[in-house]
Amino acid sequence: LPIISKYIEEYIQTCSEILFRDIDFRIVNEKKTEYYGAYSMLDISVLLDNLISNAKKENADSIQINIFEENGKYIIDFSDSGKGVLDSALLGERMFELGVTTRYGGSGIGLASVKKIVTDMKGRVSFLGNNMYLKGATFRIEFDI
Repeated sequence: LPIISKYIEEYIQTCSEILFRDIDFRIVNEKKTEYYGAYSMLDISVLLDNLISNAKKENADSIQINIFEENGKYIIDFSDSGKGVLDSALLGERMFELGVTTRYGGSGIGLASVKKIVTDMKGRVSFLGNNMYLKGATFRIEFDI
């Protein structure tokens, strides 16, 4: 079975060299936490691309991904240095609804897609808040171990 942590590290390494040279990526996985599962590498790529794209649109120049295990859950915290989520009307599940956007010309597909991918993988995604690891938004993805 594929290892999600390893794939995330390889994907970010490749993307930072080719697609996102203007973003400083940091992956923190101090305990080398791994999660083995039947998942599509394409889905993981789309999930990461959507989160990275949203971060870039909010002028982030740094992204930190923390991977760890807590209370029987495999957790990925994705944090950026952008403006964060400033519209209180988006807090909660609303921001993950298809068509919901705060950007003029935005489609509202990105976070809805993230939610669908994570849900299809039997996981959960949530917005933790701003100023958690970096000054921008932090999203948590979690799977039962």
